[in-house]
Amino acid sequence: ALEKVANEIRVRFADASAKVAKVEYEKILESNRRVPGSIPNTEVERVKLNYEKAVLATEQAEHQKAIHELELRRRAAERGVSFLKAQQQENGTWQGQPVDGVTALCAAALLQAGVKADDAVVQKAMAHLRKVEPTLSYTVALQTMVFCWASPKEDAELIKRNVAWLEKAQVADG
Repeated sequence: ALEKVANEIRVRFADASAKVAKVEYEKILESNRRVPGSIPNTEVERVKLNYEKAVLATEQAEHQKAIHELELRRRAAERGVSFLKAQQQENGTWQGQPVDGVTALCAAALLQAGVKADDAVVQKAMAHLRKVEPTLSYTVALQTMVFCWASPKEDAELIKRNVAWLEKAQVADG
């Protein structure tokens, strides 16, 4: 939390510095327009470079802030992946109701977090999901997503079966 605040302050400070440098540069240009040569070219160039430097400092601060936020998300995702992996049951499922829907949701979350389809936990979930017959829209939709992400060629027939089931289960008005 402290780092987030510090990053926000760095961005605001750099932005304010860029605004001050811009105003200074614009005033020097205006002075030279009113009285040509009143400010030496070297001074104009120095102020211009300070302005450009301040703009770059703002971009750098924003970039550092973005990197920090991505790092926080990456760590959170790693904790989530570790938690889900630790909670998987021996038969490849996760606890919750409906168990097959929860299992598909957990497998989908792992895949979206970057866990590879050949990971042992994903493979255990896939083995279970391949045995699940379509009965609940939620479960079938998640199961289909997992098949599409993890093994679209291998599970092409199950994907087709599930899509047909979902189309048939869809209510007439939407």
